[in-house]
Amino acid sequence: MRKFYIIFLISILAYFSKVSAQTVLLPDTNFTKCLKTVFPSSINTSNQLIISEANKAKGTLSCVNMKITSAEGIQYFTSVSTIKLNTNNLSFFPQINLLTSLQNIDVSENQLESLPSFLNQKRLKTIFAQRNKIKALPDLSNNDSLITLYIHTNQLDTLPDLGKLKNLVTLNVTYNNLKYLPNINQLVSLQNLYAWKNQLIEAPSLTALNQLIYVDLSYNLLKKTPELGSKPNLNIAYFNDNQISVLTDFSQCTQLQKVRLYNNMLTFSETIKLINIPKYDTIFKLMPNKPIKLGKLIETNQALPINITIGIDQKVVGIKYEWFKNGNLINSKPTDSLVFIKADLKDEGKYYCTIKNCFFPNVTLNSDTFTIKVIPCPDPSNIIITSNEINCLSQGTININGYNSTTYPATYELLPTLNSKTINSTSGNFEGLSESSFKLKIKIKNGCNYTYPDIITIPQKECDEVLISPDNDGSSDSYYFADTGKVVIYDKRGNIIKTLTIPASWDGTSEKGKVSNGFFVADINGGKKIIGITVLY
Repeated sequence: MRKFYIIFLISILAYFSKVSAQTVLLPDTNFTKCLKTVFPSSINTSNQLIISEANKAKGTLSCVNMKITSAEGIQYFTSVSTIKLNTNNLSFFPQINLLTSLQNIDVSENQLESLPSFLNQKRLKTIFAQRNKIKALPDLSNNDSLITLYIHTNQLDTLPDLGKLKNLVTLNVTYNNLKYLPNINQLVSLQNLYAWKNQLIEAPSLTALNQLIYVDLSYNLLKKTPELGSKPNLNIAYFNDNQISVLTDFSQCTQLQKVRLYNNMLTFSETIKLINIPKYDTIFKLMPNKPIKLGKLIETNQALPINITIGIDQKVVGIKYEWFKNGNLINSKPTDSLVFIKADLKDEGKYYCTIKNCFFPNVTLNSDTFTIKVIPCPDPSNIIITSNEINCLSQGTININGYNSTTYPATYELLPTLNSKTINSTSGNFEGLSESSFKLKIKIKNGCNYTYPDIITIPQKECDEVLISPDNDGSSDSYYFADTGKVVIYDKRGNIIKTLTIPASWDGTSEKGKVSNGFFVADINGGKKIIGITVLY
């Protein structure tokens, strides 16, 4: 047994003798240059790191702003208490498991995407890793001595459990992509919380953090301020530039000096909760406030009523509403509605409402924009009516133009003056009319009803009428067209019976033989003359 221990001891001594003589060439000459200045005994004449000397180095290893791209070799400085490698070009940091004496590390303003494990650094007090490209933090559950954690301006979207950090005083996670914070209500020593410029949609409870002095959750997506509980030391709280519409209780925060609540969506129904807090009007900054999202497009037809209602702060004492059109004050009254008994074209425009409260004389809440568009009823001066005459060759037509809307189509009604049978059209075109006078009514889907004031008349043209009896008895057997040119003979359905070059006679025949008894129309030279011919045998 004794022989074994002697051999073991010789082996250990040989190992350390070998280690003490070991050197390593560091890949980054700037890091080597810095170490030669900070710990000159650790670098030999060949610019190699002497590992045994690195193991002995104590205090602070500081290589700031030296364009270092690799910290390889730092793992051999096992006894240093502080590392300062900020403002360099590091994209990777070696594992430092053997640096058990480490208390402070500053690697801010580099290009790091991750941090080394700190599980063996149980004496670690400060981590400064801001302004990097870090996407995830290592496990910090063993680092209950940690006092300061600065990791702002990185690419974090989640944080590990921080509940074991009972001595943490300052937490800065500003300028990341966090939607939630872990349960930080266990950080009973926390005095300063910075989490602005994230994507937080919910604030963590802060009820157990009785040492909290400063909290900044501004520029997030919060809809409610965090639960605070008793905060005897809280001086400053920033919740501005969120979507907050609900306030929690601030009454037990007896040392408040400044609270920013501006650029949120607060109404006086919420802010009225603050008036029992001493100096509330100087502590709480509420302006400017985001417009209250109520506005919309309101379309209505001319002469119908319009009612715009805000529905905000109706039950709050001391409220005053003011209405603006296109930026100009038009109405000031104690109610939240703007009423138009009959909409007119001049009422078109952009409207918004301001809300004021006597307890907050410097605060004005604004609604966003209501846009009113009035659909005009038909204007008689715009309606164009054309018609074609009634004659023995064709029936009459009426065409109505001047109102066209695909959104609100119209229905047109013609009522003959001699009978009560209404004729309808969705296009405004009427054909086959045998009567000569009508009343017009226009009905539009948006509610407009309009009766045209004048009687619409269709011109009538009487045509000559003759009777022929083509029975070869020598009396009225044909009709003679004395004009020169061409005549086209139609039956009552509009079918062509015969075409003649005139002067000539028509004897009641077609290309197929004699026509039947009935009424026929002769069109001479394209309508220059129309003759009605009755054929009767």
